[in-house]
Amino acid sequence: MNKRELAELALDLGLDFDKESGIIYGRRRDYAFYLETITDGDEFAIFFSVRCEQGYIGRDTLEALINDSEVLIDFERAGYNLACQILADQDRDLLPDILEEAIEDCTRYFEEKGLVSACEKTGETGDVDLYQIKGDWLFLTPSSYERMVSISQDKVTKRSLPHQSPQKIHYFLGVLGAFLTSLLGACLVFFLTGASLAMGFISGFTLLFSIACYEKIVKGISVLGIVVSFFFTLAMSFVAVQIGYANSFYQGECNILQAIIAINEAALSGQFGLNYWLHYLYIILGCVSAVKVHIKSL
Repeated sequence: MNKRELAELALDLGLDFDKESGIIYGRRRDYAFYLETITDGDEFAIFFSVRCEQGYIGRDTLEALINDSEVLIDFERAGYNLACQILADQDRDLLPDILEEAIEDCTRYFEEKGLVSACEKTGETGDVDLYQIKGDWLFLTPSSYERMVSISQDKVTKRSLPHQSPQKIHYFLGVLGAFLTSLLGACLVFFLTGASLAMGFISGFTLLFSIACYEKIVKGISVLGIVVSFFFTLAMSFVAVQIGYANSFYQGECNILQAIIAINEAALSGQFGLNYWLHYLYIILGCVSAVKVHIKSL
């Protein structure tokens, strides 16, 4: 579609049109959005920046939006940014109705699920609107917009300054933070020895906190952070179970290392029942579930 046709379409929808970039934009139910053609024909996508109370929206929630709508056919999410592909119809006369239905489906679903508009850079909520910076349209709060303009101006000023080395990423401190968090969780597992299900829940939550600690220190998450956190939490929880059993069965008879060895020998020879092995199973299930939850939230 040419810009004149896009302008007429925006008028039919009661929305605004930017003739330079060719986007149609507006606000519905307090959600800022814009529509943009994604092919040379009449195929559109609608863009939002939204979040849930916990942060990024899970894929299941977005897939439900697509399944519930008759005009939304796919989505892509990058951070808080969400793009939904809209059904293309050969009859151009139906296009305004299709776009209107897409806007209604998205904003009504967001409202029902308690999702809110968010700054795509910081995740801040509040007075989120569309701002144009260097030709790019961004969903920002007024404070984020001012910061970005200030940073842009600073970059222009600093072009003549000597090259500065990038900020160090403290991987060691991140690993240490994950280790200490898993150690604290293992203490809780120790006190819960005998309650298999509770131990699984505690291990899962410990892993989430361990990953969050790594992420906070390193300023981002990576496969390394998830793997390290998973290993520490699993290992610490297993050791906590063995120490708990050693403390119960061999207290005062020998040192802790000898007691742990004796516990392992007794378990492998079948002297402990199914409940002992269920401890490990629930811990593994708790940790695996925590990893899945975190990956879905990325």
